[in-house]
Order: sequence, then C-alpha cells, then structure tokens
Amino acid sequence: MLEKSRKKLIMLIDGGKPAYCKIVTEELKPLLSYASKKAPDVIVCTHYDSDHIGGLIPVVKHYGNNIGEVWMFKSLPLKIAKTKKIAVHNDPLLGSFDDVTMKDDFSTALSEQELSFYNTLITSIKQQKELETLVKSLKIKLLEPFEGKCKLSGWPEVKIIAPALGYYKKLFPKGFTEELIKNEITALEAASTKAQLTKKAKDPFAELDKVSKEISSINMASVILLLTIKKRKYLFTGDAGVASFENIKNHKKVLKDIYWLKVPHHASARNLNAALIKLMKPRYAVISGKKYISKLVVDCLSAVTKNIVSTATTKKTITVYHTTR
Repeated sequence: MLEKSRKKLIMLIDGGKPAYCKIVTEELKPLLSYASKKAPDVIVCTHYDSDHIGGLIPVVKHYGNNIGEVWMFKSLPLKIAKTKKIAVHNDPLLGSFDDVTMKDDFSTALSEQELSFYNTLITSIKQQKELETLVKSLKIKLLEPFEGKCKLSGWPEVKIIAPALGYYKKLFPKGFTEELIKNEITALEAASTKAQLTKKAKDPFAELDKVSKEISSINMASVILLLTIKKRKYLFTGDAGVASFENIKNHKKVLKDIYWLKVPHHASARNLNAALIKLMKPRYAVISGKKYISKLVVDCLSAVTKNIVSTATTKKTITVYHTTR
C-alpha cells in the first residue's frame, strides 16, 4: 500500500498458487479496511507461471468488479501443428484446450520428466487465458504492462520499466510454437537442477557468473515494476533474468542503488549476475519461496547488504514499511 496526503493506493503483485487465495485475501483485509476500499486498486500479474498467476484467478473471483485495474499480458496463441484438435493427454485437470493442436507424436516423444514440465507449461497457458477471460467478463479494466505503459493518475511513483514491447515480441514472435515449447521445457528442466556447492566459494561473484543464465521466455518476459519514494527505489522483479534487466532503457542508471529488492526467481543463480548485484547493491533484499534459492546468490547479496530476509526461513509474510521521517 502507498499513502500520501489523503490518497491511498493498494496494489497486489502476483498471487502465488491457487491455494494461496485465502492467505492473500486475509493479508489484504486490514489494508483494505484502513483505506476504506472493497478491493485492490491494481492487481499485477508479472508473468503466468502457475506459482504467480494461479492464485490470482480465485482472488479476482473473490473481489469481482470492485477491482480497479488488472495489469497482465493477454493470452498468446498456442500453435504446434495444423492437425486435428485433441485433448491434452485427456487429463482431468487440464481437460480439452480449445486452441491446442499438436502432432500426434509430440507428447509421446517426451520423457516422463519432460512430460511433467510440459503439463506445467500447458497449465500455465490455460490459467493465463482463464484469468484474461474472467477479467473481461467482470468488465474490469485490463492493461498490458509494457515499459512506459499502465500509468496511474496521481501516482508517478509507480512505473513499469520492463519488458519493452519490442523485447516481448522477440521472446514470442509467433505465440507458442512447437519450437518455443521445447525450449521452455528445456529451460524448466535446467532451472530445476541446482549446482551443489561442497564448500563456500572464495569468490561467489566469479562463481555466479559461471552459471548459465538461460531461463524460459515466460520468465524473461516478467514485468519489472519500480516504485520510487523519496528517492528510494523499490524493485519488484517477478522471475526476470539477466537479459530482462539489461534490456531496460538506461538500465545502469535506473537499477543503480536499489533500496528494496524483490530478488528475482526466488534467488536462482540463473537470474542474476555479479554486475547486476553490484549495480543494484540493495539495502534490503527479499527472497520469496525456497525451491530455487542459490547459496551463490545469497553469498553475493551478503557482500553488499546485511539485510536479507527470506520467506523460507521466516515462514511468515514479510511486511515492509516506508517512513519519510
């Protein structure tokens, strides 16, 4: 929540998994009561991995058309082959996906692990379409959060700084094709594999730069949102990667000396490099989740700040208050 003079702005950025809806709405309840609002002014979906978008579907259903605006990318076409339409593995969860067409041998050629990632990807794509349809049915204002867009009247402190429309189009030139889906599966598989360090690295920055920075296009397209309050920068990053940050206009100036950083992709070693951490040099670094946490990233952050908080250790919601005193 942002507050100035008599104005209050409540933003919700991502919603976690579907099961998190109750947690999210309970956390918002006292804020909404304090601000005399029935729902958040803005709901932002940084990208549509299930652990970010899944919880937003029941949250939007909960608040309905009391929500002011929703910022999310519209669903992309999924085109694998011009063949007959089929159900996705006849899965009771995924069901039949109307615009899914695929070669008969595509899914059968995948290994058991690849098939798991494939199902995760298709679920995410379906959730994106479901959320978009829901928002439109409730006649809530829907805006695509490209760089420089989604400006809030009276709140110049809030800016979308990535992705730029051109960069987004490079990531998804023709929607979801068979080639892109294969690349997404490869990226998901790689991200699930963590390098195990047997001892503390002498130079964690050098070791971090040795890690591949390849991540999925979905993560690369994450919305990066910057709040600037009294010259203090608060950066919300979704699951953005190194290229996502480097494609920000004047990124070395914009990302210099961040006051509060939501560490991208749960502190995965694939999403940050030494140069970015040294540039951002956050005063506070917040890590959400625990699945992808890299000791290298934590050690690098520890070299620039003593204020690192993780939901994996606190097991509680992290609340940050900004004071201008």
